[in-house]
Parts: sequence; structure tokens; C-alpha cells
Amino acid sequence: MTINIKDINKEVFKRVLIEENERADMSCIMFKEQIEKGNTYGDPEGFQKTYDFLVNKKRYFKYLISLINATNNINVSEEEKKYFNFLIENQIHVSNSRIKDWEKGGEMYIKLYYKNVTIGGHPEEEFDQCVKEIIKYDEQNIECVNKLKKLIYG
Repeated sequence: MTINIKDINKEVFKRVLIEENERADMSCIMFKEQIEKGNTYGDPEGFQKTYDFLVNKKRYFKYLISLINATNNINVSEEEKKYFNFLIENQIHVSNSRIKDWEKGGEMYIKLYYKNVTIGGHPEEEFDQCVKEIIKYDEQNIECVNKLKKLIYG
């Protein structure tokens, strides 16, 4: 299947692909260590299969990152649809969690509000503007993956 990404913000698309690869890097390290130590909880084939999936997903996303600016059309195989499913679900979850943390009353908001406004002396308006920009970042991520979802899954 070929999808046309001309209506997707390519910089945001790259950003979410890079984020997903960073998450996969951490998972690959953990799975590889578990496999090497034999700590696969009775399922060495399952661990190896998951590790291989993550490595292949990272490789495909690195390829897409290098391709994004040069094309509007991306070929997506059935296997690659699975990679996008991980990307979409992970990014929505992560971005929603970060938005919740940064909204007034959220964990990050409270900690940094106190540190930057009360102790650091920065104006509250300046801090609130920065928070809005941080939230916008994740809203753009969610918008991007939701567009991808429609392109791939209808």
C-alpha cells in the first residue's frame, strides 16, 4: 500500500519517528540483555521475536526519516503497518501523559512553577507561555499520528 503524506507536517512526522526510535533503543537494550542472560521467562523465541521486531522497526523508521523530505509517497507493507501501529499508540499515550503533566495542577507544572516562578523569579506569564508551547508540541504529535492512522487504517 502507498500512502501520501503531503498533508502531514513533515517536521513533526520526523520528530515522532525519532522519538519512537529512542523508545525502541531502550527496549532493544533491555530485550538483548534478557536474551543474553537467558532471562526470557520460558519464552526465548518470544523475546527474540520481539527484539527482531524492534530492530526492524527502528531500521524502517530511520529509512523513512531520511526519505521524508524527498517524497510525498511512502510504501507501507503489512509488517510496516504493525510498526506504525506501535508508533501511533505509543505517541498518543506518551503525548497525552505529558500534556496532563504540564496542564495546571499537573506534576511537572507544579514542580517547575514553584522552581521557576517562586524561586527563580521568572514572571508567571512567561512561564505559562512556555507551558503552552510545550503542550502544543505534544498536541502536534497527536495530530500527526492521528493523520497517519487515517491514511493507513482508513
